[in-house]
Amino acid sequence: NLLNLSPVLIVPLIVLDVRGPGQAAFYFIAFQVASLLFSVAYAVSLSFFAESSHEGADVASLLRHAAKILVYVGVPSSLFVAATGHWLLLLFGHAYSAGGTSTLAILALSTPSVALCAVATTLLRVRNRLLALVASNAVYAIAILGFTLIGAGDGLQWVAVAYLAGNTTAGLLAAGLAAVHPRAGRGVGGEPLGQAPQSPGAAQGR
Repeated sequence: NLLNLSPVLIVPLIVLDVRGPGQAAFYFIAFQVASLLFSVAYAVSLSFFAESSHEGADVASLLRHAAKILVYVGVPSSLFVAATGHWLLLLFGHAYSAGGTSTLAILALSTPSVALCAVATTLLRVRNRLLALVASNAVYAIAILGFTLIGAGDGLQWVAVAYLAGNTTAGLLAAGLAAVHPRAGRGVGGEPLGQAPQSPGAAQGR
């Protein structure tokens, strides 16, 4: 959780230090608007985790169902926000629209990458692949913070690109790790990989 939260907490500080308070305000508002899109991915991932954690759950079917929801809801909404960001930001003032439209567009278009990262890391959690999960989250944090440090001086758009790149990199890594021998061996909790971890109550009931 700390690795997941670090970009949200640290990136605004980097923008404030490198770009100044005005640019930091533009980034903050753009990110808050985009976060409404990201919340769909997080909610679907949380639901996927809850449903997949039951003994005997058809994880593959639940994964396909989650992917369909994210495609049908997340993609159109991200395109809509990317196309109308100029007018959405006008609600906060002309300066925010002028200074944050391109940043919001990139953040909005990163929604599929955010969804990929959220679902793939949730799948690792369901399969009790804790080391792979930590590795994916570490790549997520390091990539976003590293790309932000490199690109912040060139404009807010590159901070948004850093968020896109970090989610894409971590999402692909998590998906790849989840696909490698998903049913071979046992997870950290002792459950066979590819099955949802059991609760102590379920284990005692056997």
